[in-house]
Order: sequence, then C-alpha cells, then structure tokens
Amino acid sequence: MHAAPGGRPRFRLTSAHIFSDDVVGLIGDHVEHFAVAHHASGIVWGLVADGELSRWGATGEPYEGANYAPNHYTLYRIASMTKSFTAAAVLLARDRGLLALDDPVVRHVPHLRIAAPTTDAPELTVRHLLTMASGLATDDAWADRHLHATAAEMDALFAAGATSATSPGTAFVYSNYGYAILGRVLESVTGMRAQDFITTQLFLPLKMRYTVWQSDELPVDLVVAPPYRWQDDHLEAEPEPLGDGGFATMGGLWTTVGDVAKWVAFLADSFPARDGVDDGPLRRASRRELQQVWRDEPLTVKQSDAGRIRLSSSGYGMGVVVTHDLDFGFTVSHGGGLPGYGSHMRWLPDRGVGVICMANIRYARMGDLSLELLELLHAQGALPALRQVDAPALVAAIHSVVDLLNHWDNTVADALFADNVYLDESADRRRVAASALVAQHGPLVITELSVRNTCEGTAVINAGLMTLEVQLSPHVRPLVQFYELTPSDMIPR
Repeated sequence: MHAAPGGRPRFRLTSAHIFSDDVVGLIGDHVEHFAVAHHASGIVWGLVADGELSRWGATGEPYEGANYAPNHYTLYRIASMTKSFTAAAVLLARDRGLLALDDPVVRHVPHLRIAAPTTDAPELTVRHLLTMASGLATDDAWADRHLHATAAEMDALFAAGATSATSPGTAFVYSNYGYAILGRVLESVTGMRAQDFITTQLFLPLKMRYTVWQSDELPVDLVVAPPYRWQDDHLEAEPEPLGDGGFATMGGLWTTVGDVAKWVAFLADSFPARDGVDDGPLRRASRRELQQVWRDEPLTVKQSDAGRIRLSSSGYGMGVVVTHDLDFGFTVSHGGGLPGYGSHMRWLPDRGVGVICMANIRYARMGDLSLELLELLHAQGALPALRQVDAPALVAAIHSVVDLLNHWDNTVADALFADNVYLDESADRRRVAASALVAQHGPLVITELSVRNTCEGTAVINAGLMTLEVQLSPHVRPLVQFYELTPSDMIPR
C-alpha cells in the first residue's frame, strides 16, 4: 500500500523546502474553507518547486470502505488535464518525423468526414486540433459521456461527419472531439494505441508510475477517490466512471498529485532556453512550443468568490492555457472536470513553481482554488524570484554603460556603442548630460539588475533613484544600441 497511514494529514514536507510552515498552514486553512464552501468530500493539493513536489496537504475524512484519508498517492480522474499529455505526444511524433503539424488530418485519418463549414474554409490540420482552432463545436457535456467509445464507434463517428461552429483557424472553440481525433492520428503514425504510446514514451521515462488510463491497471492497491456529486443538500455517489476508450486522449487519465507534480516540473523546466543536456523525453524546445499562445481567447473580466476582480488575457497553447497575469507574469494551466471529479494544475515557468489541486466532487472548481492559492503565496511574498536568463554580454554592457556615465571617455564610448547611438543624440550632448547627472547625484551605482532577455535589461541605480534601460544590437559581437535613464518618479506604477 502506497498511501499514507490513516488519520487526517494537515500537510507534509518533501525535500524541496522553500515554503515556510506558516505559509503552508495558511494554505491548509484556505483549502479547508474552500472544501466546506463547495461541499467537497475531499481535496488534495500540492506545491511544486525546485523540480519536485515541495509540499502537499489534504482535507477530507477516510473514504467509506478504506482506512485512508486522501493524500498525494490517492488516485483521481483528471479529465481534460489529459490534453497536455496528448499534445506532448503529438509533438514527440512530430520531432521523430512521423507527422507535420500542418498535415491535413485526413492524411492520417482518411475516413474522417468533417465537411468544411464554408466554401472558403481551409483544410483541417493537426495544428488546428492541437490549438483549439479546429472550429468544431464545443462539446463538454456530450464528450464527457463518451470516454469509453469503442474503436468501431469512433469509426462510425468519424465517417458521419461533424458540425462546426466556425471555420478552422478563425477563433478559439474548445473541442474535446478534436483531441479524440488526435488520438487516432497518433495511432495512425505510431502503429500503436495512443494511450500506449503516451504511457511508454512519456509516463515511463518520467517515472510517473501511478498515471494510468484505467484505475484498476495499477499493480499496487492505491486508494481511488470515489466520485460524488452534491445534490439535495447531501453527497450522493456518482455512477462508476466510464472506462478507457476512443475519447480517452481528451480526458481519460487517472493519476495522483505526486505524479502530476513531475509533469508540471518537467514542463516548467523547459524555461528558460539554455545550453546544456536536453535529455527529454520531449526536447525543451518542443515543451516551450507547447506552452505558447497559438489561439487567443477574448479578453475577460471575472470576479472571484472573495470579490476580487481579475482582468485576464489568455490563449490556448497545445493542451494548456497560457495567461499573462499582472501579479504572476507568465502562467500556464489546465483543468479537468467530469461527473465525480475536478482537478487543476497551474504553474509559473519563470519562477519554477506550481500548484495542483484535485477533488472527487462533480466538476469541482479547482481552477478557482489553484488561482487563490497562488494569490495567497503572492500576498505572503512566498513566490520564488524570477529565474534569471544567462546573459553575460548584456550584464557586462550594463556595467560598462554605468562606468562610462561616471567617467566619460569618447574612445570607450566609440567601442561600446552601435553606429546609431550618436545619430540619435550626439556624443557631446551625452557627455554633458552624464557629467551633470554625476555632479548632482554622485557616482552612479547599480543596486539591482534585471535581465529581460539576452539583449534587453534594466538596472536600478542608486537604490531606486533612477532606472537604466539598455538594449544590445543584433551584431555578432553585440553593441549598445540604446540606453536611457529614467528618474524613479517618472516610472509608471
């Protein structure tokens, strides 16, 4: 038995100890309140940091017929979180030369009959399906009830055609059916069931031992969270979850918080782009490709249960949602919901931290909870610092600009600047401005340095008195093409 002994775990610590007991206690309290407010029989959560599950906790009593409360080994159905694995498998097949993303889908599924919604519609491609740009009708309620479809039933569905909501490539329309079709594409190009390809090529290399397509596939007696719904003011058992079938690649996986932590860490570790060992199973460039916006979604304004207004600009990547958040910056996520289950994973690649939440209540709002937990970490100052891009040439150039401003030397400036700098403002004017600045404020000293990329960065000067922005040119030996000092009282807040 891989579950923890009986009792009600508050939270647990693993080796990646970056979150204090006080912060984790606040998270535990918040999850407890959330579970009560949303009638969740049990919730398991985890914090990912430094490439592993850092902390986890749970709320909920031992399940009927079991002596174990939910924990990070409890098995949950994660529904549409499955899509990130399917997308990664398609990119892996692409990297091996088995398909191209712009292949027409009928090249790999020839009996698929999806009529173009308009006479000027483009041919449906693998990329359209991956990025939710297929135009196929949104189908959550319908698709959730067809996870167990047989191969023959899928063939009949493919041959019958489908209704499109819009033309391919024109708008974001969430389609589970599209990801079911991707499962057949994978089968066609790999010669094996998509589920088997994903298991052997992703789960096994990543040691995700408890991630399976059917809850009874595991060789050990893990606790399976039973599915519930809240109805007529009490918990009511849902029917037995549907089995592994033709729609599995859109939402069929069972897994644990511990295994999802490995997946989140694997995807987050692809940032930043860098030199060094790239040992897969999916190369870093493809993992980053998966986590880019490929189909934008309309701007939305939402209000949380706590009354907080959030303006969100997001888009769909490949099996994940990508958001640029004012508080957190670059954020990647995906949720999942089925009768009896709700789950969510959300991570900040630039900080190497993530949150995972799972519950066994019908369509549990774990996306709300994962966002609230990140907000709590942010409010407590507990989010790790941004990962710094390795940019030695830029850092050296920023220091050289500050040295030059302190002690102007035309010969040094000529070697440091690209040819446009003096065209924008003469050397004499720049020298006079630098001398006046030092005379007024004393020598300029870098007190903080931030790298945006290998050619752009900023430095805080004299403990916040001003900010220096520097941009390098695209030369093979980059030169400074732009620098600007901005007083702190002129910097937008």
